[in-house]
Amino acid sequence: IETVSFNFPELGDALEQMDISSFFDAENLDSNVVFTGAIMDLEDVPWKIVALESQADFAKPARQQAQVFFLLAVGTVLFSIIAGAALTNLITAPILRLQTVAQRFMEGDLTAQAIIEAEDEIGSLAETFNALVIRLNETVVSLEDRVSDRTKDLELRSRYLEGAAEIGRLATTIIDADELSRTVVELIRERFDLYYVGLFIADENEEWAVLRAGTGVAGEIMLSNNHRLKIGEGMIGWT
Repeated sequence: IETVSFNFPELGDALEQMDISSFFDAENLDSNVVFTGAIMDLEDVPWKIVALESQADFAKPARQQAQVFFLLAVGTVLFSIIAGAALTNLITAPILRLQTVAQRFMEGDLTAQAIIEAEDEIGSLAETFNALVIRLNETVVSLEDRVSDRTKDLELRSRYLEGAAEIGRLATTIIDADELSRTVVELIRERFDLYYVGLFIADENEEWAVLRAGTGVAGEIMLSNNHRLKIGEGMIGWT
């Protein structure tokens, strides 16, 4: 029988202690390579079998598995970071856009409208904001119209007062009654922006309201026809 010798000093100790443990570590003194081994008894023959494998090769599957686990862990972390960032952007981006629209409105842009991106709480908030903007716009327009109407009314009243004051001054400066009548009706028509003005005076018997002065061509025609109205009848007569 040919004998093959391996320089493993620890192998003898492992054979003696195989009842305690079937596994052992041994270093090949010739190559300085550490091996991991296992010893087993064969059933049919009184032999023992020893299996040796360098620890580098023995640990290789474990290292590969550790690398796989490490890559999975890194991938999981990266995915969590990316997913978290995307989720954060999905939640915060509409809020930031709504905040920008609100800032524009606060700076005086009454046409600012929020974009309703989804039917959720943020979308409901955007709808409420748009409704508020519409109502405020309607209120502003209403106030502007009221201010404009008030301004026009004040201007008209001011013009009326100026016209009345001017008529009062003329009444003290013009002595001729016919000239005063003609001047007054023309001034009233002009200052009060009227289409026609006529001045009626009651006759001596207070039976007729006689036209004394009238503006425009219609006034001249009625004066030439001695136009008069029955007192007590019609709007002028009642007056």
